[in-house]
Amino acid sequence: MADMIHLGGQLVDATPFLPEGYLGGDVNNFRISLKSAQFFHGATVDFLAKGVTAIVGANNAGKSTLIRELVSRLSSQVGRDQNQYKIVESVSLGDQVALADLGAWFMANATFKVEANQQGFVRGRRQHPFSMEAVANLWQSKRLGQDRLWDLASYLVHHSTPFDRMGHVGGASARSSFTDPPEQPMHYIEDNEVIRNEIDSYCRRVFGECLTIDYLSGNIQFRVGRPNVSAPPVDGVTSEYRQELGALPLLQEQGDGMKSLLGLLIPLVAMPFPIVLVDEPEAFLHPPQAVALGKILGELAERKNMQIILATHDKNLLAGLMGSGASVSVVRIERRGAEARANQLKNDALQEIWKNPSLKYSNALDGLFHKLVVIAEADPDCRFYAAALEFFLKSPNHGFSISEDDVLWVPAGGLGEMPKLAMALRELSVPVIMSPDMDVLSDSGRVKKFITTLGGSWVDFQDLDKKLREPFSAPKSPRTVDTVLTAIKAALQGHESEKYSAEHKKFVEEELYVDSVWREVKKYGIKGFPGEARTAAIGFIEKASRVGLVPVHAGELESLSDVAVSKGPEWLPAALVARSHESADVQTHVRNILVSSQSVI
Repeated sequence: MADMIHLGGQLVDATPFLPEGYLGGDVNNFRISLKSAQFFHGATVDFLAKGVTAIVGANNAGKSTLIRELVSRLSSQVGRDQNQYKIVESVSLGDQVALADLGAWFMANATFKVEANQQGFVRGRRQHPFSMEAVANLWQSKRLGQDRLWDLASYLVHHSTPFDRMGHVGGASARSSFTDPPEQPMHYIEDNEVIRNEIDSYCRRVFGECLTIDYLSGNIQFRVGRPNVSAPPVDGVTSEYRQELGALPLLQEQGDGMKSLLGLLIPLVAMPFPIVLVDEPEAFLHPPQAVALGKILGELAERKNMQIILATHDKNLLAGLMGSGASVSVVRIERRGAEARANQLKNDALQEIWKNPSLKYSNALDGLFHKLVVIAEADPDCRFYAAALEFFLKSPNHGFSISEDDVLWVPAGGLGEMPKLAMALRELSVPVIMSPDMDVLSDSGRVKKFITTLGGSWVDFQDLDKKLREPFSAPKSPRTVDTVLTAIKAALQGHESEKYSAEHKKFVEEELYVDSVWREVKKYGIKGFPGEARTAAIGFIEKASRVGLVPVHAGELESLSDVAVSKGPEWLPAALVARSHESADVQTHVRNILVSSQSVI
């Protein structure tokens, strides 16, 4: 419809009707974006002008509320009523382009309509002409961008919710005249083969299904699949084609996942908006589909110069965004009482973190949607602790305002990987606790890295660290064959009938590597420290708990379970069957973790 108008049922050149200031612009120069939002508690969130800003956080943190309030701020037509806002105190927009470039965008994306004594642009459901004078007055007004777009919002801003999206796949009534301006996304699809093909390509990409536009029914709508005969000319429709088309199922009769995804994409492709705000784009989607949608949204933002701001609960969608090549920023919302707070990780820092395989290929990204992440050394540890937490919280008098769903247990795949994961999650403002075995203390440099990664000052720990390791600084006695055999037996006890594997070799090497006194610490925990070193170790661990480091007080996880299998893949099922996770020592460790969480959340 570029450069055309609707006049008395005819399409004619719109140029003579446009003021001179609207002519000569370049649609490629047009930009309008939400620059920032000021929160009531004082934080400022910046939005990418081109790309995707993802709003994340735990349940009931205020993600959807933030999206709604941004839409309201941009489109409000009345005086400011602060009582209706809980999060966003004000918004601001990016720099404005020349009026001629705005005119070029309207010429390319809207229809100029002349009726009776009114003339102006119409677009979508906004069929009341928006006069050139009104557009110019708003665009050049000092009020524009202070806290709203006023009437321009209906042309420039799209708000997508899970409920609204279902309506976009239900089809649209045909226009009374084929020269009438399009009102629905399906009308734009009807008019443009390029749009039809793009939406069809997305459906094939995500669901492996083709789409066919149905012009013959009462509504213009999509059907899923392809007729076995080619579509005839509009003046030569055959009964054979009618039968083939009618045999294809309607898109609106498909599953909620397909309807939700295409209901989101149809208006973005059919009638692009510069500013798009989306709530729960991943609704009803399986993980692979959410990844695919994230990639598509990132691609659309880049290719169509869109600003997309979305609220999501899904790490799969985030993974898709990160793999799309688009600029991505993450804003994590957390609620403190009635107050919502925000922490932001901008594109460059986020891309750097995404290079970390420990984050990219683990469940760590799920931590964005939890109140607390606890990092343990291995997956069996996490599963054991999850069972222990579930049992702990069944006590009516446990005294902690947290649920098991608030806590995510993340396996690091080894002691050395734990700080890497913790650092990445802390960059995303996720509260983190590390729960390694007690032998984390055996290396001063290593435990220093744990403490500083969690935000602690090593200066506060140095004296205690020196005292707790004094018994280990004495000259070492040469090992005897007997001590080596004892170490090997300790490593392999309970696995005598198994085939010797790389995992068994690892157990032996760990036992042989650890000095004899540290072996006692690993086996017996705090009790393994002799004399005054024990007092220093207790003080060190208490102080470490305040920054989020909670070693297993009993030594190592397996020490908490009295089962015949001491290590390996058979340990976890044996420990759970024996209900070891309900033991006093395990429950004490869970309590220690929750006490620590009160300092880090």
